[in-house]
Amino acid sequence: MTFDEILTGTIGFILAMVIISMVLGGGLYGYYVYVHRQVLENYLWPVADVVPYNGGYYLGVVNTGHEPFIVKKILLANGGVINVNSNVLNQNQWWFYQTNQLPVAVFVCSAIDPSTCTTVNVNGWIDDYTGVGNAITVVVNDPYNATWVITWNYLNFTRLGNWFIVTGPLFQYYIVSGSSSSVFYINPPYTPIQINMRASLAGDPVNYTCWIKPYYVSNTFNIGSTIKFNVNCTQVNEVCYTFPVLFGNSPPLPPICLPPSPP
Repeated sequence: MTFDEILTGTIGFILAMVIISMVLGGGLYGYYVYVHRQVLENYLWPVADVVPYNGGYYLGVVNTGHEPFIVKKILLANGGVINVNSNVLNQNQWWFYQTNQLPVAVFVCSAIDPSTCTTVNVNGWIDDYTGVGNAITVVVNDPYNATWVITWNYLNFTRLGNWFIVTGPLFQYYIVSGSSSSVFYINPPYTPIQINMRASLAGDPVNYTCWIKPYYVSNTFNIGSTIKFNVNCTQVNEVCYTFPVLFGNSPPLPPICLPPSPP
């Protein structure tokens, strides 16, 4: 074997090792980039809520994770898109936006790696059904025009011995009130979902004592489900005061009734 053959063979081996290392290195780097993006995307935890406001909608986005992100787009029920560029949201920081069209999703990107993005659905409640999202109907039958208050969350409590494991969206707790029969729609982050809903009264009509049933609902609901509440009253020759109970499943407090003021 001549020196040229040895040199050629050695150089060929070296080049082959260089090429293999480049291929492997590129593959490992590509895998690293993929894993890095997956990890970042898994840690992007935005929660978006919407409520009716001044004839339009008020959108709030909160960062419930550890990775900072920027809100880039708002997707609307009519198919439109609003391009935005929020400030960097760190954990537990909110960003708000008002629009006259119903938001159905938001598009956010990592502030660390702007190429890592995710889209999350908007949830909350609305007073007009648009046919978009995972709407669940809430009906309040209140022919006496009492003042009612309804609160709800999406927490799931699982007993483990003497302890409870709490799962579900911790940042989502809602309250709606009214003083007449009403229908509104809640749009949870996903379905089926556990909903814990508390109904109570905050005021009775004059010369009436009232109650609302059921006062507590805790069940799994799906798209198209309906939750109904009924207000009933009894006429009395007294002035009654009712105190709302906003949390838990304890029975409602009894009303305090006083004789009417003398003429």
